[in-house]
Amino acid sequence: MLTLVPIAALALTISTLATAAEVEGDRTRELLRYRCSSDFGAHDLTLFGNGTLRLWETNNGKRTMSLAELTSDELQSYLERLTTEPYDRSQTSLQGGPSGEWVEQCQLRLAISDAEPTEYRFSRVESLSLDLANRLTVVDEMLALTRIRDRGMSFPHGYVPQAGDVLVRKDGSRFRIERYTADGRGLEITGIDEPLVLYIEATQVTGEFSGLEERAVNR
Repeated sequence: MLTLVPIAALALTISTLATAAEVEGDRTRELLRYRCSSDFGAHDLTLFGNGTLRLWETNNGKRTMSLAELTSDELQSYLERLTTEPYDRSQTSLQGGPSGEWVEQCQLRLAISDAEPTEYRFSRVESLSLDLANRLTVVDEMLALTRIRDRGMSFPHGYVPQAGDVLVRKDGSRFRIERYTADGRGLEITGIDEPLVLYIEATQVTGEFSGLEERAVNR
C-alpha cells in the first residue's frame, strides 16, 4: 500500500537533514590554518567553521593539543577582522623567507569565503606587508586565546589583587603585581615575558587581564 507523506512534513525532514549536514560541515571545514616551525619547536593552529580552535604544539619532542570554543559573536568578529581589506598576495613565497635554526618558517592559509583560498609562506623575521602583519596580529591573538581558555584561565570569585600575583593578559603575556601605589588605589605591574611596567587601577585588573595564573604565596 502506498503511503503519502504530507508536503509540509517532507519539507521539514529535508530542512532538518540539510541543517544537520551544515553543522557537520562546519565542524570539519577549515577556515584558517597557521603553522610555524623551527629547530626548537612548532605550532599548528586551525579555526573550524563551527568556531572551534585547535592548537597542536611541539616542544622538546613533546606534542600537546589545546582546544577552545569561540562564541558566534567572537567568530564573526574575528572573520570580519581577517577580511577587512584585500589580501596582499605579494608575500606568497615557496622559499618562506630567511632560514636558520632560530628562525620560524610559517604558513598561513585562509579559506574564509567562497573564493580561492589565500596562502602565505614567510618567516617571522622578514619584513611583512601591512595587510599580512595586521592579519598575523589577529591570528596571534587567537593562538593566545586558545592557550588561555584551554587552561581554564579566569579570576576567582571576589578576587582582590595582591603583590606577587601572576596575571595573564589577553594576548597570553604574563605579568606580576609588584605593589600597590602610595594612595592604595593603583597597582604597579611588571612583565614576566617582556620588559614592561604598567600602572593601572586595582578595580580594572579583571577587565585588563584574562585571569590569575598564580596566587601570591605567604603574602
